[in-house]
Amino acid sequence: MTDIAIKPLERTQVPPSRVGEVKPPLSLADLSGEAGLAFATAQFAGARFDDVVKAKAANEHAAFQGIAAAEMEAFDTFVVSKPGASFEELEAERNKMVARIETAGKKATTKLAQQNNKNWMLRNKPNINAQTQTSMEAIRTQQALAAFNLHRKKLITNFKDNELIDLYASQVESGLMTKEFAAAQLAVDLDVLDAAQAKVAVGNASQIGFDLWQETGNLKDGLDAIEAIKGLTGAQKQNAESELKTRVGLREADDKVKAQEAETESVEQVSERLNKRQLDGIET
Repeated sequence: MTDIAIKPLERTQVPPSRVGEVKPPLSLADLSGEAGLAFATAQFAGARFDDVVKAKAANEHAAFQGIAAAEMEAFDTFVVSKPGASFEELEAERNKMVARIETAGKKATTKLAQQNNKNWMLRNKPNINAQTQTSMEAIRTQQALAAFNLHRKKLITNFKDNELIDLYASQVESGLMTKEFAAAQLAVDLDVLDAAQAKVAVGNASQIGFDLWQETGNLKDGLDAIEAIKGLTGAQKQNAESELKTRVGLREADDKVKAQEAETESVEQVSERLNKRQLDGIET
Protein backbone atom coordinates (compact mmCIF):
# COMPACT_ATOMS: atom_id res chain seq x y z
CA MET A 1 0.00 0.00 0.00
CA THR A 2 1.35 3.35 -1.02
CA ASP A 3 1.59 5.94 1.75
CA ILE A 4 -0.29 9.18 1.26
CA ALA A 5 2.19 11.96 0.81
CA ILE A 6 1.37 15.37 2.33
CA LYS A 7 2.86 18.16 0.32
CA PRO A 8 4.03 21.11 2.41
CA LEU A 9 2.16 24.39 1.80
CA GLU A 10 3.89 26.95 -0.27
CA ARG A 11 4.44 30.40 1.28
CA THR A 12 1.92 31.83 -1.14
CA GLN A 13 -0.89 29.55 0.08
CA VAL A 14 -3.07 29.38 3.19
CA PRO A 15 -4.53 26.21 4.68
CA PRO A 16 -8.11 25.30 3.67
CA SER A 17 -10.86 26.07 6.15
CA ARG A 18 -12.64 22.80 5.53
CA VAL A 19 -12.01 19.53 3.68
CA GLY A 20 -11.93 19.93 -0.06
CA GLU A 21 -11.57 23.74 0.04
CA VAL A 22 -8.40 25.37 -1.09
CA LYS A 23 -8.14 29.11 -0.64
CA PRO A 24 -6.60 31.17 -3.41
CA PRO A 25 -3.01 32.20 -2.93
CA LEU A 26 -2.22 35.55 -1.39
CA SER A 27 -1.08 38.25 -3.71
CA LEU A 28 2.46 37.86 -2.43
CA ALA A 29 3.70 35.26 -4.88
CA ASP A 30 6.01 37.70 -6.58
CA LEU A 31 7.39 39.10 -3.30
CA SER A 32 10.18 37.84 -1.17
CA GLY A 33 9.39 36.40 2.23
CA GLU A 34 10.19 39.55 4.22
CA ALA A 35 8.34 41.82 1.81
CA GLY A 36 5.28 39.58 1.92
CA LEU A 37 5.29 39.54 5.70
CA ALA A 38 5.55 43.33 5.82
CA PHE A 39 2.66 43.67 3.40
CA ALA A 40 0.47 41.30 5.40
CA THR A 41 1.32 43.16 8.58
CA ALA A 42 0.33 46.44 6.96
CA GLN A 43 -2.97 44.95 5.81
CA PHE A 44 -3.70 43.68 9.31
CA ALA A 45 -2.80 47.02 10.90
CA GLY A 46 -4.97 48.87 8.40
CA ALA A 47 -7.95 46.70 9.25
CA ARG A 48 -7.38 47.31 12.95
CA PHE A 49 -7.17 51.06 12.38
CA ASP A 50 -10.43 50.96 10.41
CA ASP A 51 -12.10 49.17 13.31
CA VAL A 52 -10.85 51.80 15.74
CA VAL A 53 -12.14 54.64 13.57
CA LYS A 54 -15.51 52.95 13.11
CA ALA A 55 -15.87 52.40 16.85
CA LYS A 56 -14.97 56.01 17.61
CA ALA A 57 -17.36 57.25 14.94
CA ALA A 58 -20.15 55.11 16.38
CA ASN A 59 -19.52 56.52 19.85
CA GLU A 60 -19.48 60.09 18.55
CA HIS A 61 -22.69 59.53 16.61
CA ALA A 62 -24.38 58.05 19.70
CA ALA A 63 -23.24 61.05 21.76
CA PHE A 64 -24.63 63.38 19.10
CA GLN A 65 -28.01 61.64 19.23
CA GLY A 66 -28.00 62.07 23.01
CA ILE A 67 -27.35 65.80 22.59
CA ALA A 68 -30.19 66.05 20.07
CA ALA A 69 -32.61 64.29 22.43
CA ALA A 70 -31.57 66.57 25.32
CA GLU A 71 -32.05 69.68 23.18
CA MET A 72 -35.56 68.61 22.15
CA GLU A 73 -36.46 67.85 25.76
CA ALA A 74 -35.13 71.26 26.81
CA PHE A 75 -37.30 72.90 24.16
CA ASP A 76 -40.41 71.12 25.45
CA THR A 77 -39.55 72.34 28.96
CA PHE A 78 -39.16 75.88 27.62
CA VAL A 79 -42.56 75.72 25.93
CA VAL A 80 -44.30 74.49 29.09
CA SER A 81 -42.57 77.10 31.27
CA LYS A 82 -43.58 79.96 28.95
CA PRO A 83 -47.38 79.76 28.62
CA GLY A 84 -47.50 83.46 27.80
CA ALA A 85 -44.80 83.36 25.12
CA SER A 86 -45.77 84.52 21.66
CA PHE A 87 -45.68 82.14 18.71
CA GLU A 88 -42.79 84.13 17.26
CA GLU A 89 -40.78 83.73 20.48
CA LEU A 90 -41.36 79.98 20.47
CA GLU A 91 -40.40 79.74 16.82
CA ALA A 92 -37.16 81.64 17.44
CA GLU A 93 -36.28 79.30 20.31
CA ARG A 94 -37.02 76.29 18.10
CA ASN A 95 -34.67 77.61 15.41
CA LYS A 96 -31.92 78.09 18.02
CA MET A 97 -32.40 74.50 19.17
CA VAL A 98 -32.06 73.12 15.64
CA ALA A 99 -28.94 75.23 15.08
CA ARG A 100 -27.36 73.90 18.28
CA ILE A 101 -28.05 70.31 17.20
CA GLU A 102 -26.49 70.92 13.77
CA THR A 103 -23.43 72.51 15.40
CA ALA A 104 -23.04 69.55 17.74
CA GLY A 105 -23.07 67.20 14.75
CA LYS A 106 -20.21 69.09 13.09
CA LYS A 107 -18.02 68.89 16.20
CA ALA A 108 -17.36 65.17 15.71
CA THR A 109 -13.64 64.44 15.27
CA THR A 110 -14.07 61.67 12.70
CA LYS A 111 -15.27 62.33 9.18
CA LEU A 112 -17.42 59.21 9.38
CA ALA A 113 -19.28 60.52 12.43
CA GLN A 114 -19.65 63.95 10.84
CA GLN A 115 -21.24 62.36 7.79
CA ASN A 116 -23.48 60.12 9.92
CA ASN A 117 -24.60 63.12 11.96
CA LYS A 118 -25.31 65.09 8.79
CA ASN A 119 -27.36 62.23 7.37
CA TRP A 120 -29.24 61.94 10.67
CA MET A 121 -30.16 65.62 10.53
CA LEU A 122 -31.36 65.31 6.94
CA ARG A 123 -33.63 62.42 7.93
CA ASN A 124 -34.89 63.80 11.23
CA LYS A 125 -35.06 67.58 10.80
CA PRO A 126 -38.57 67.41 9.28
CA ASN A 127 -39.71 65.28 12.23
CA ILE A 128 -38.13 67.68 14.73
CA ASN A 129 -39.89 70.62 13.12
CA ALA A 130 -43.20 68.74 13.07
CA GLN A 131 -42.98 67.71 16.72
CA THR A 132 -42.01 71.16 17.94
CA GLN A 133 -44.69 72.70 15.75
CA THR A 134 -47.25 70.56 17.57
CA SER A 135 -46.03 71.84 20.94
CA MET A 136 -46.11 75.42 19.72
CA GLU A 137 -49.60 75.05 18.28
CA ALA A 138 -50.79 73.61 21.61
CA ILE A 139 -49.48 76.67 23.46
CA ARG A 140 -51.08 79.01 20.93
CA THR A 141 -54.39 77.17 21.36
CA GLN A 142 -54.17 77.54 25.15
CA GLN A 143 -53.50 81.26 24.81
CA ALA A 144 -56.43 81.67 22.43
CA LEU A 145 -58.74 79.78 24.81
CA ALA A 146 -57.61 81.90 27.76
CA ALA A 147 -58.35 85.10 25.84
CA PHE A 148 -61.69 83.68 24.70
CA ASN A 149 -62.78 82.76 28.24
CA LEU A 150 -61.82 86.18 29.58
CA HIS A 151 -63.85 87.95 26.88
CA ARG A 152 -66.72 85.49 27.27
CA LYS A 153 -67.06 86.15 31.02
CA LYS A 154 -67.11 89.91 30.46
CA LEU A 155 -69.90 89.58 27.91
CA ILE A 156 -71.97 87.39 30.24
CA THR A 157 -71.45 89.80 33.14
CA ASN A 158 -72.56 92.74 31.00
CA PHE A 159 -75.47 90.82 29.42
CA LYS A 160 -74.10 91.18 25.87
CA ASP A 161 -75.90 88.19 24.39
CA ASN A 162 -75.53 89.22 20.73
CA GLU A 163 -71.81 89.86 21.14
CA LEU A 164 -71.49 86.51 22.91
CA ILE A 165 -73.03 84.77 19.89
CA ASP A 166 -70.59 86.59 17.58
CA LEU A 167 -67.68 85.54 19.79
CA TYR A 168 -68.56 81.87 19.51
CA ALA A 169 -69.01 82.22 15.75
CA SER A 170 -65.49 83.64 15.45
CA GLN A 171 -64.08 80.67 17.38
CA VAL A 172 -65.74 78.25 14.97
CA GLU A 173 -64.41 80.19 11.98
CA SER A 174 -60.86 80.17 13.38
CA GLY A 175 -61.00 76.41 13.92
CA LEU A 176 -60.61 76.66 17.68
CA MET A 177 -64.00 75.00 18.23
CA THR A 178 -66.30 72.71 16.33
CA LYS A 179 -69.80 73.88 15.50
CA GLU A 180 -71.32 71.24 17.77
CA PHE A 181 -69.19 72.17 20.79
CA ALA A 182 -69.71 75.90 20.27
CA ALA A 183 -73.49 75.51 19.98
CA ALA A 184 -73.72 73.42 23.16
CA GLN A 185 -71.50 75.77 25.20
CA LEU A 186 -73.26 78.86 23.87
CA ALA A 187 -76.62 77.48 25.02
CA VAL A 188 -75.21 77.01 28.53
CA ASP A 189 -73.75 80.53 28.58
CA LEU A 190 -77.00 82.10 27.38
CA ASP A 191 -78.88 80.32 30.17
CA VAL A 192 -76.39 81.71 32.68
CA LEU A 193 -76.70 85.17 31.14
CA ASP A 194 -80.51 85.06 31.22
CA ALA A 195 -80.53 83.91 34.84
CA ALA A 196 -78.11 86.65 35.87
CA GLN A 197 -80.07 89.24 33.93
CA ALA A 198 -83.31 88.09 35.55
CA LYS A 199 -81.70 88.27 38.98
CA VAL A 200 -80.59 91.83 38.34
CA ALA A 201 -84.04 92.74 37.05
CA VAL A 202 -85.66 91.29 40.17
CA GLY A 203 -83.16 93.11 42.38
CA ASN A 204 -83.79 96.41 40.60
CA ALA A 205 -87.56 95.99 40.91
CA SER A 206 -87.25 95.16 44.58
CA GLN A 207 -85.12 98.26 45.13
CA ILE A 208 -87.75 100.46 43.47
CA GLY A 209 -90.42 99.08 45.78
CA PHE A 210 -88.15 99.45 48.82
CA ASP A 211 -87.35 103.08 48.04
CA LEU A 212 -91.07 103.89 47.76
CA TRP A 213 -91.82 102.10 51.05
CA GLN A 214 -89.15 104.20 52.77
CA GLU A 215 -90.85 107.35 51.47
CA THR A 216 -94.43 106.45 52.40
CA GLY A 217 -94.01 103.83 55.09
CA ASN A 218 -96.67 101.76 53.32
CA LEU A 219 -95.62 98.32 52.03
CA LYS A 220 -98.53 98.25 49.59
CA ASP A 221 -97.12 101.26 47.77
CA GLY A 222 -93.89 99.37 47.16
CA LEU A 223 -95.73 96.25 45.97
CA ASP A 224 -97.86 98.29 43.59
CA ALA A 225 -94.74 99.92 42.16
CA ILE A 226 -93.27 96.50 41.36
CA GLU A 227 -96.50 95.35 39.76
CA ALA A 228 -96.46 98.38 37.48
CA ILE A 229 -92.96 97.68 36.10
CA LYS A 230 -93.08 96.62 32.44
CA GLY A 231 -90.89 93.90 30.97
CA LEU A 232 -90.95 91.64 34.02
CA THR A 233 -92.50 88.20 33.88
CA GLY A 234 -95.06 87.15 36.43
CA ALA A 235 -92.47 84.98 38.18
CA GLN A 236 -89.98 87.84 38.29
CA LYS A 237 -92.57 90.15 39.84
CA GLN A 238 -93.38 87.54 42.47
CA ASN A 239 -89.69 87.17 43.28
CA ALA A 240 -89.25 90.93 43.50
CA GLU A 241 -92.27 91.28 45.79
CA SER A 242 -91.02 88.45 48.00
CA GLU A 243 -87.60 90.07 48.18
CA LEU A 244 -89.19 93.42 49.06
CA LYS A 245 -91.21 91.91 51.90
CA THR A 246 -88.08 90.25 53.27
CA ARG A 247 -86.10 93.48 53.15
CA VAL A 248 -88.91 95.48 54.78
CA GLY A 249 -89.29 92.86 57.51
CA LEU A 250 -85.55 92.93 58.23
CA ARG A 251 -85.50 96.74 58.30
CA GLU A 252 -88.48 96.92 60.66
CA ALA A 253 -86.91 94.34 62.96
CA ASP A 254 -83.64 96.26 62.94
CA ASP A 255 -85.42 99.55 63.68
CA LYS A 256 -87.26 97.89 66.57
CA VAL A 257 -84.01 96.63 68.10
CA LYS A 258 -82.42 100.06 67.75
CA ALA A 259 -85.44 101.68 69.41
CA GLN A 260 -85.25 99.24 72.31
CA GLU A 261 -81.53 99.89 72.68
CA ALA A 262 -82.14 103.64 72.69
CA GLU A 263 -84.88 103.27 75.31
CA THR A 264 -82.67 101.11 77.50
CA GLU A 265 -79.83 103.58 77.16
CA SER A 266 -82.13 106.43 78.15
CA VAL A 267 -83.28 104.64 81.33
CA GLU A 268 -79.68 103.83 82.23
CA GLN A 269 -78.67 107.46 81.74
CA VAL A 270 -81.48 108.69 84.04
CA SER A 271 -80.51 106.13 86.67
CA GLU A 272 -76.87 107.15 86.40
CA ARG A 273 -77.73 110.83 86.90
CA LEU A 274 -79.87 110.04 89.95
CA ASN A 275 -77.08 108.02 91.49
CA LYS A 276 -74.60 110.80 90.84
CA ARG A 277 -76.83 113.37 92.54
CA GLN A 278 -77.27 111.16 95.57
CA LEU A 279 -73.52 110.75 95.83
CA ASP A 280 -73.11 114.53 95.64
CA GLY A 281 -75.66 114.96 98.47
CA ILE A 282 -78.25 116.63 96.28
CA GLU A 283 -81.86 115.96 97.23
CA THR A 284 -84.08 114.80 94.41
